[in-house]
Amino acid sequence: MATAGGARALGNPDIGHLWPGARADIVRIDLEHPSLQPFDPDLLLAMIVFAGSSRCVTDVWVNGRATVVACEIVNVGPSESALYRGARRRTRIE
Repeated sequence: MATAGGARALGNPDIGHLWPGARADIVRIDLEHPSLQPFDPDLLLAMIVFAGSSRCVTDVWVNGRATVVACEIVNVGPSESALYRGARRRTRIE
């Protein structure tokens, strides 16, 4: 929802909204994560932007499909460890 202005700036009106038929990328954030404590609902956006991190994200949907559920990668093909091995091979870290 916070990206509607960015979508307009990019000239792409079919993103940046949550409504039926729109492409949606959504994250669920654990508001009880230690980095967001003590939690103040009046400062929600500031707390997420300045104190939050990827560790606070528990679930992710890309284009309406779950890709991370309960902090585990799903629906991406190979296992998470196989994805990491492939990434290391491509970057010659192994």
